Amino acid sequence: MCGIFGYINYLVEKDRKYILNTLINGLARLEYRGYDSAGLAIDGDKKNEVFAAKEVGKVAGLRKLVEEQEWDETKVFDSHAGIAHTRWATHGPPSRKNCHPHRSDPNWEFSVVHNGIITNYKELRTLLESKKFVFETDTDTEAIAKLAKYIHDEHPDMEFPVLAKTVIKELQGAFGLLLKSIHYPHEVIAARKGSPLVIGVRTEKKMKVDFVDVEYNDDTSALPAERASQNVALKKSSTSSLLAPPDKSLLHRSQSRAFLSEDGLPMPTEFFLSSDPSSIVEHTKKVLYLEDDDIAHIHEGSLNIHRMNKDDGNVSNVRTIQTLEIQLQEIMKGRFDHFMQKEIFEQPESVVNAMRGRLDPVNKTVTLGGLRSYITTIRRCRRLIFIACGTSYHSCMAVRGIFEELTEIPISVELASDFLDRKAPVFRDDTCVFVSQSGETADSLMALKYCLERGALTVGIVNVVGSSISLLSHCGVHINAGPEIGVASTKAYTSQFVCMVMFALSLSEDRASKQKRREEIIEGLTKISDQFKEVLKLDQPIKKLCERFKDQKSLLLLGRGAQHATALEGALKIKEISYLHCEAVMSGELKHGVLALVDENLPIVMILTRDEIFTKSLNAYQQVIARSGRPIIICHKDDPEFPSDKTDKIEVPANVDCLQGLINVIPLQLMSYWMAVAVGVNVDMPRNLANTWALLGIGIIDALLDGTVKALKGSGVKEENIVVQSVPGSWELPIAVRSMHMASQVQSSSSGLVGAATDLLGSASDLTNLSLSSSTAPKDASSALQGPFDAIIAIGVLIKGETMHFEYIADSVSHGLMRLQSELNVPIVFGLLTVLNDEQGLMRAGIGGNGSEGHNHGTDWGNAAVELGVKRKGWVEGKFVD
Repeated sequence: MCGIFGYINYLVEKDRKYILNTLINGLARLEYRGYDSAGLAIDGDKKNEVFAAKEVGKVAGLRKLVEEQEWDETKVFDSHAGIAHTRWATHGPPSRKNCHPHRSDPNWEFSVVHNGIITNYKELRTLLESKKFVFETDTDTEAIAKLAKYIHDEHPDMEFPVLAKTVIKELQGAFGLLLKSIHYPHEVIAARKGSPLVIGVRTEKKMKVDFVDVEYNDDTSALPAERASQNVALKKSSTSSLLAPPDKSLLHRSQSRAFLSEDGLPMPTEFFLSSDPSSIVEHTKKVLYLEDDDIAHIHEGSLNIHRMNKDDGNVSNVRTIQTLEIQLQEIMKGRFDHFMQKEIFEQPESVVNAMRGRLDPVNKTVTLGGLRSYITTIRRCRRLIFIACGTSYHSCMAVRGIFEELTEIPISVELASDFLDRKAPVFRDDTCVFVSQSGETADSLMALKYCLERGALTVGIVNVVGSSISLLSHCGVHINAGPEIGVASTKAYTSQFVCMVMFALSLSEDRASKQKRREEIIEGLTKISDQFKEVLKLDQPIKKLCERFKDQKSLLLLGRGAQHATALEGALKIKEISYLHCEAVMSGELKHGVLALVDENLPIVMILTRDEIFTKSLNAYQQVIARSGRPIIICHKDDPEFPSDKTDKIEVPANVDCLQGLINVIPLQLMSYWMAVAVGVNVDMPRNLANTWALLGIGIIDALLDGTVKALKGSGVKEENIVVQSVPGSWELPIAVRSMHMASQVQSSSSGLVGAATDLLGSASDLTNLSLSSSTAPKDASSALQGPFDAIIAIGVLIKGETMHFEYIADSVSHGLMRLQSELNVPIVFGLLTVLNDEQGLMRAGIGGNGSEGHNHGTDWGNAAVELGVKRKGWVEGKFVD
């Protein structure tokens, strides 16, 4: 998803280099979110001037582009506003023109960065085009900037907050945005509607209060910034007496006392705006979370919060300035190669943090402060509905059984999107539990609002303090897992699991019949952290075990009862991280169709830890063994049921049956991680958030090589006159071409065939004693004649990835081969495919799908080599050959 970062300094002198580094480093902290391009906008050297830089690819590419600009980085600003953005394409492909920030016109009168989707952008675009506005991009965001300019042109005296309200009233959809304008220098508007925004504050002196008042305007007009300034008030009162106190009547309620010094003047302040607090923590720990429909106006060192309307009585009239609990080292990889790996190994600590201060193992009690006022009401509810998406949905599935057992309340677990599509009935005596790591999951948020409209009690179980779900729900629990930077959720799953088990224990504490079972579960929870550490010691054995899955196309995961949820979560991790198709099947359903897939070649992982339904699960194991399958078994230590000659085992410690899924999921997380590493994908940025091409290029090159060799043979080139050499990658093509040409010259010298081109169709064009890399190349190189090459074909493939690697390699290799062709005086056919995606590569290799195989360009390269080889012979002799 997209990422927003902004930096505003007021009366704090910072040079342009510092400002640029702050913006770019802020974007770098948001890279884990996945994106395809990045950009920024800052103040220029002259009045009403904006400098902007936008680049496709990584933030590192943007940094390089900025370094290439001739901007005076030593210029110092005592007040400045800069905005930056990482984009994940929704409207329009990744390109510089579609990259944020977007502008209202070539003069950058208004510039905007935006997360989310504007659903009515087509209507706005049509309107603005009728007003002679020319759109430069394919995005929905551009309409925001142009709408702001249109309104300003019509009402040039309008204050910035009023203009922003007017613009936002016209926008439909979910969004978070920052708006900057040359008409309002050093000011920024931040608005939130369904997409998170947090504002960090850093001041030289301690703030007087830790909140900002919210302004509600009945007449929808904001107080002009000039009138709200204590500085102006002081100037106006100076006519009567220089020592007179400032005119307090000119202060509007929304002018927060937090940003005023002892003398009543705004103090030096820095503001950091972001879609994620992880990018702010290195600058300040004082943050303020905007709520939906908040419009923040940052100007003259002050922060005003405006609301679109005040018809919602549940919204607080202040925004608290909170202290971030996360530490900078928490969002760094440390000794680990990837964030996902780090977060897997953090789970022994994260589950302890989830239980800290809540679980009392001595007195066998559980206290969840966020539910204390509502726990009695929840016990009386007609049913509990758990609503979530993805990994959070699986954690709900995993605890469904223990909720039913301990509370005896009917339990329903719903996917948020399906719940909304069905418009499922919800009643006032229902309790709806919304589970989300971020607390911003769009479908879960819409489902939450749907349930609130129907009067249900809502509970939020989230990881991010101040998130939308935590703010909108009646009560809830923070899972305290810490920042989760990797896109694939790991520690949030186990922390959600633990918190929901504690929720079930709280609901059942008034049931004497469940007391023994509760104590057993509480005892099991105290062992979880140590058992996690024990399982994590299997990291390297699991890595070795994953070698079995090399070159596999599919994987089957089997579990039963509560372990089916574990299998679902494991399958999701394997799919999203390693791109291997993995299906989770309930063991009891194996015989209903799935068994037809089982043979000695299908990789299967079975979760077979002992519980009350172990004997039923064992039946599925026997069926797999009977069909020559060799499953990998996740089982308890020293379980005699699974001999080593029939299975590979991952042995895990035993815990209470309802908590065993916590232990069993760790090996699956490790498996998904090592399988992804083995195929070379970016673990922290799964595909469709950041494209990778893995090993697909090998198959494309093989097809291109086959097409080239067939074309050469079809033109009469003898098989013994064709030599094929492989190199590690496209980057090595120039050095390989030069070295092969030199080797052929050496051979020709030793064989007496020195000089110009020989007869391509009948004479020497080969090297001896060199291995061949293709089945279509000659079988016996030693039988070939020796002489100089008549033509060389350099074959490679470059598929556009998420970094600038593609551009650099393509440019360098192209120039290298062109230069060699001139230097060596031998035709070098450019056989380097440069494509944007896998599908283009397959089509150009003649192995595409969807009813069209495409055209194998290797055929063209082979024909070109023959034509150039024959013509070159004529040119050497002073002839022109048709």
